[in-house]
Amino acid sequence: MRLLSFYFYNFAATMKQDFIEILQRNLCIRQSVTCLRLSLLLALLAAGSLVVKAQDSLNVKPFQTGLATYYSAKSHGRKMSSGKTYSKAGFTCAHRTLPFGTMVKVVNTKNGKSTVVEVADRGPFARGRVIDLSNSAATELDMLRAGVVPVELYIVNDSTIKQP
Repeated sequence: MRLLSFYFYNFAATMKQDFIEILQRNLCIRQSVTCLRLSLLLALLAAGSLVVKAQDSLNVKPFQTGLATYYSAKSHGRKMSSGKTYSKAGFTCAHRTLPFGTMVKVVNTKNGKSTVVEVADRGPFARGRVIDLSNSAATELDMLRAGVVPVELYIVNDSTIKQP
C-alpha cells in the first residue's frame, strides 16, 4: 500500500509540475502576443501620424470656400446647363465658373465629411453660395437637415484650371 501511495504521490507531483509549466508557457505566449499586438498598434499609430504630417506639409489650400446648398426634389428629371438630365441619385453640382465635367471635392467644414461631384450646371446665384449639390452628395455631406453649410472646394485632378 505504501508503494502505491508513493507512486501516486510522484505521479501527482509530476502532473502538478507539468501543469505549472504549461501555464507558464501559455502565460508567456499570451504576453508575447500582447506585446506583438501593442507593437503593431504603436507602429500603425506612428505611421498614421507620419501620413498626417506629410499631408500637413503639403499645405493644400482650398480652391474656394463658402456656403453650399442642394437641389430641391422638384429639379429631378430637368435638364441642366450642360445638357445632362439632373438625377437626385447622381453626384453632380452647379458652379458659376468651373468648366462642365470638372471634378470637385466638397468638404463640409462643420463635420469634416466629404464627397466628389461633377460640375454639370450653372449656379447658385444667391449671395455667399458657391455650390449647389445633388441630393446624394448632400446626403453624404450630412447637410440635408441644415440645408446650407459652410464648405471648402478642391479641384480633383485637373491641371488646366488655374487656382486663385
